[in-house]
Amino acid sequence: MGVPLRASAVRERADGRLWSRYRPYLPDGSVRAFGERGWRGHGGWDRSLRVLPDGRMDLIAREDRLVVVLPAAEVRRFEVRAADRPVGLRIRCGAAGALLGCDLTELAPLAGHTGEIDLADLSGELARAARAALGPGGTPRPDTLDALVRALQRAGRRPDPSVLRAVHLLRAPGSRVDRVAERLGLTPRTLHRRVCAEVGFGPKRLHAVFRFQRFLARVPALAGREANLAGLAAELGYADQSHLGRDCRLLAGTSPARLVASWTRGGAVRNVPDAAADDQPFSDP
Repeated sequence: MGVPLRASAVRERADGRLWSRYRPYLPDGSVRAFGERGWRGHGGWDRSLRVLPDGRMDLIAREDRLVVVLPAAEVRRFEVRAADRPVGLRIRCGAAGALLGCDLTELAPLAGHTGEIDLADLSGELARAARAALGPGGTPRPDTLDALVRALQRAGRRPDPSVLRAVHLLRAPGSRVDRVAERLGLTPRTLHRRVCAEVGFGPKRLHAVFRFQRFLARVPALAGREANLAGLAAELGYADQSHLGRDCRLLAGTSPARLVASWTRGGAVRNVPDAAADDQPFSDP
């Protein structure tokens, strides 16, 4: 799926505040082999939500549906409704294909522009496990997503340690795909194939996504004029500021300066302090 530019926001109105809540929690027990973090959401108000790539897939329970949102290789837009009450599980980067039991590049044609696929539309063990997890009446229970992951684990689904290791190495600043393949004892072609199967795109793009995530973490410093784009580009391993600009347009659909302007923009929607993030909104106006 991905992450919004800002993790927390509230919309001020004459008749009060509207909250778009995102409450993370740690999954239980064996689910953590796949599930990095669970979350519960509250739409708050109708809007289009910009989501930026981070290499992870989400399992989401929505009303009477179970869906997967495939990892994004570029910016996406989701239509959020005020009454939305989704429950999600963020799947570890590099483990999504193993959990679903298929090559993610083969699933991509089934997904729309949001990368979303209804599990009921799939076949085999995955669809059967999804129907069983929904329970009587087809309504998600609080532990629906945990139950789905455990059912798939009982069916033999296990993450590929070599891909998880590759993901770890690709996160490192200055890493190179050929050197990662060499450390793992793989050819670059084999590494590419395995990463594509688990993430939906190759290690070179995944490395760019990780580097861009490090840039996003520094956007508040740019907004506060504690850093500048040229210096930050060099610090994060971009060849120059133009390189950062190209990656930003590719992965966020806009320039670095406009991304920073989005962060600092005032008006009816404002940021909430980070200390409140665990029980406050998950929104990008």
